[in-house]
Amino acid sequence: MAQAKEKALRSKRLYWVLGTIVAVVVLFTVYYSVYVSAQQAYYTDRAFRLLSSMSDKFSPARADCRQRSQASTSYKDAEEAGNYVHRVLHGKIGRT
Repeated sequence: MAQAKEKALRSKRLYWVLGTIVAVVVLFTVYYSVYVSAQQAYYTDRAFRLLSSMSDKFSPARADCRQRSQASTSYKDAEEAGNYVHRVLHGKIGRT
């Protein structure tokens, strides 16, 4: 009789543990599918907006460098063209 009662208690404990695990898995699945997906979409959109903003800031500088480089080709002497590029673009092109 005592063994049957002990077995029944073990069985109830097992069901509580399994029920808790299932509940946690279900709640985590709902959390991940709703909240995390929404956050992922928000941050992806935000990253592309920042990338677009950086591109807009970079484009005029690139066009300016291209225009001045093309202007340097009007010099017949390579040294004069190099001096022109150095003088005009000094401090605008970063060193690597």
